[in-house]
Amino acid sequence: MPLKGSTVLDVQPPVEPMLAKLGDELPVGGYFYEPKWDGFRAIIFRREDEVYIQSRDSRPLDRYFRSCMMRCSSVCRRTAWWTGRL
Repeated sequence: MPLKGSTVLDVQPPVEPMLAKLGDELPVGGYFYEPKWDGFRAIIFRREDEVYIQSRDSRPLDRYFRSCMMRCSSVCRRTAWWTGRL
């Protein structure tokens, strides 16, 4: 769903996120690891007064996370996007 508005995002929804790959051993180097928690992998897009939340399968999640949408609208820049777990 393209977002309306006059500002152009570098990234337009839907976006296919990078997915984890199964490996036989941990990589060597200065990496940090953390447990995978249950939740929804999401990408949040903000343009002007509009917020759109997309699942990793490119489906809309915004109807499930209204409070997250309102929070993004109140504390974030006018144009931005994030990826993470909800």
